[in-house]
Amino acid sequence: MKKSILKPLLIFFQLALLLCVMSPSSAQSQPNIQNQGAPAPSNIKIDGNMAEWGNKFEAYNRLNYLHYTMANDAENLYLIVYAKDRTAIKKILYGGITLTIESPKVKGGNKKGDSSNVRFRFPVPDASIQKVQSSFSVFNSGGLHNDILDTLKTTAQKRDSIAGILNAKVETMFKEIEISGIKAMSEPLLSVYNADGLKAAAKFDSHLQYTYELAIPLKYLSTGITSGTKFKYSIKENGRPTTEKVNGEDFPVPMMVSFGGAPPDHTDLDVFSPTEFSGSYMLIKK
Repeated sequence: MKKSILKPLLIFFQLALLLCVMSPSSAQSQPNIQNQGAPAPSNIKIDGNMAEWGNKFEAYNRLNYLHYTMANDAENLYLIVYAKDRTAIKKILYGGITLTIESPKVKGGNKKGDSSNVRFRFPVPDASIQKVQSSFSVFNSGGLHNDILDTLKTTAQKRDSIAGILNAKVETMFKEIEISGIKAMSEPLLSVYNADGLKAAAKFDSHLQYTYELAIPLKYLSTGITSGTKFKYSIKENGRPTTEKVNGEDFPVPMMVSFGGAPPDHTDLDVFSPTEFSGSYMLIKK
């Protein structure tokens, strides 16, 4: 009888320890908003992998369930976002994350272009809402999602295989960055394989947790920002669109949808609700 009780307890504590090791720096100890500059890792690579960040983030936004860090080096401003909440991941897959950088008001900063804000949205799905939903159906059902993460039900090899399939779909469907406010770029969409220095990538790990990275060359930001003035930024989870284009016309998407064949609940409806938060940042001089 004792053995039958001790074995489940042992498994429980092993899983708890594993989660502590896997999780980023404690969310409870992190600020809700990052309001200071941070140096970028010297070996940074925009590939959707957070290894070079040391599994640490500057802030954990509790409203959006996102760990994130904004950082810079002498050439670029970076944003890394890490999500493990199922609803947060669905919102990102459907509508992407929009980073808005507000140009600061500085003395003598009335030159043309100095006062405009710049925005970057990634990922930008190049497929219908229905295709996004079916391609990432593992996130539509909480039961299926939980079963995959259950180490007693799904092997590490199987989870690696599922992550590989998801990442192949990410690479196929999310190939553009949406941009506004940069005078040198007239087109609203830019390929992730561009020659302009803007980089974006996203990837799932074997625990179905999502990492997003963005790199913006400082030359595309206002002179006030590059001269060391503190600026405001906002990060927005756009969520699932309420309309979709069909033959060039906007048609409403039904709000009361069923994800994974189950009746809709509040988490399903949350996917339609954009959420946004903002902070301030000053470039670290290097």
